[in-house]
Amino acid sequence: MSYSIEQFILDSGITRAEVDEAKARMLERMHIYGLKETHNKKAHEKEELALRTHRNASSS
Repeated sequence: MSYSIEQFILDSGITRAEVDEAKARMLERMHIYGLKETHNKKAHEKEELALRTHRNASSS
């Protein structure tokens, strides 16, 4: 039989509320990280587009 998360929580003295709060914080941090990554990707794509546009305008 495997060691369940519920048994671990009971053995550790950590309450379910503490686990849920930590999970909520982790999910919020993951969401913020995802937003930052999306922002960085869009900024990079914008820079690339500007460079391509500048190169095309210069070669005309």
